[in-house]
Amino acid sequence: MKILLTLILFSCFILSDKILKAEEKIVNPVLIHTANSHINGVEWIVQWSAIHAIAAIPEHKETAKVIYLGGAFRVNEQLDEDGTLFYCDEISSGDVISLVGPYLSYHLKNYSSCVGAAHGSEHRMFSTIDIRTGKRVNLINLFGETAIFQALLSDKFIRKTLGNRKPTNLSELFRKADGGCQAKIDDTSLTAFAFHHIKDDSVAIRIAFPHGCEAARGNLTQIGIYLKIAPELKEYLHYANENDYLMESLFNK
Repeated sequence: MKILLTLILFSCFILSDKILKAEEKIVNPVLIHTANSHINGVEWIVQWSAIHAIAAIPEHKETAKVIYLGGAFRVNEQLDEDGTLFYCDEISSGDVISLVGPYLSYHLKNYSSCVGAAHGSEHRMFSTIDIRTGKRVNLINLFGETAIFQALLSDKFIRKTLGNRKPTNLSELFRKADGGCQAKIDDTSLTAFAFHHIKDDSVAIRIAFPHGCEAARGNLTQIGIYLKIAPELKEYLHYANENDYLMESLFNK
């Protein structure tokens, strides 16, 4: 199992090296974190660092999923009409912030700077995927639309973005909420979450909204809501809590 994961990681480092410029290669050792998750009796292993994250079933290389790939990149290298070299430098990194059964949440940070631009650009986001498929996970599919709508309405920040507007359902809430420059709020926010901690029969969900305009670039507004634990999540959440795979513990490591 260790040999297989080493090979997977090595192949990903090779991929990173092909993308990175020679002068930008990372030479310092990178701390690799490891977590395991039992999904319907099958063990998945997740290994990650700031540079990349990989999930795989031991001894089944074809299941390997690259969750994110970071590093230093040079993009859009080309000549302008006047013959001036134009390019952008981009640096990105990530961190796994919760792992509950097949649902892996990560925090991605991206900074880019382009020749001739007045300033650089920074973007931060949360994302949750199903490591079995590599596809994003929506909170509605885990907790239902009604529960999420009611929980969001109880949040102080969300109520502030609504002002005097009174949505009657979740779709209306996202159409009427206005986070201004501070936060971009729309239905994609429901894939930008992490499992934070357990309280009684509920789980705390942390939702993150990226900046709403360039003036607030790099801003990441987080809110916390409680949702009743669905039966199909109980075993996954218990295991994650026992092994410190929830955001409350994992993101602070």
